[in-house]
Amino acid sequence: MIREAIHVAQFDRVAENYEGHIKPHIHNNLHQIFIVEEGALVLLFNDERHTVRAKSYLSIPKNILHGFYIDDATTGWLISLSDSVFEGPFLPLDPSIRTPDEIQVVGFDLDDPTHADLYHIMHRCVHEFNHELPHKEIALEHLVGLLLVVMSRIPPAQKLALKSFDTGYKTYFRRFTQLVRENYSFAIPMDFYASKLSITTGHLNRVCKSITGSSPKAIIIDYFIAEAKRMLQQQKLSISEIAYTLGFDDPGYFTRLFRQKTGLTPKGYRNHALGRT
Repeated sequence: MIREAIHVAQFDRVAENYEGHIKPHIHNNLHQIFIVEEGALVLLFNDERHTVRAKSYLSIPKNILHGFYIDDATTGWLISLSDSVFEGPFLPLDPSIRTPDEIQVVGFDLDDPTHADLYHIMHRCVHEFNHELPHKEIALEHLVGLLLVVMSRIPPAQKLALKSFDTGYKTYFRRFTQLVRENYSFAIPMDFYASKLSITTGHLNRVCKSITGSSPKAIIIDYFIAEAKRMLQQQKLSISEIAYTLGFDDPGYFTRLFRQKTGLTPKGYRNHALGRT
């Protein structure tokens, strides 16, 4: 569901929750866009501080270590997009649009038609998310696709691009997640992935820990739980069929793992997603 793939929050809520200091962290399934309306925020990245002043936006892909300082005088919005946005309805988009791999900072020049268009689209995303209007999900899906396309139209010369130091680990990690998607089975052992990458399982563990803070097994679990959620939002397959499709040998284990990660059984999640009582 598109509503579960998109979340919008005000800066003051974020600052209040973290007392103005968000310590360096990694999102392994979220791409975030910060819209700085007034004031400034301080980005912590690569052991450096980067001040991002209004009016501007800051785009942070998943798997990048970063932190922030946000004071009470800074206003704006945070748009978070989950993996399902990039791997779902927008799959046909060019990979550079779907999977950006660097932090980008852009100061809005509202006299520039592309900048003005992007600024308007971002605010339309915020408005749709915060209001219960007819056909909300259709509007959000359309707006997010348009948002990603127009962001890609900003010329490179108008962007401050910040790359992470750990490019070698990121290459291994990107290939690892690609292998997980290509082979599409929870049952595949870790040494299979390590062998395909020509590294040891220990090295693979260090790669994943460095990039995301999680083990390879935890990343695989998160991926297949997300896939299970997507499939449960439909009525085509039974719970057991979904378990077997995802490579679980035991539907009972699948149910226990799903409940451990989500707090709901697969049946309970499906009923909730489909609006059943």
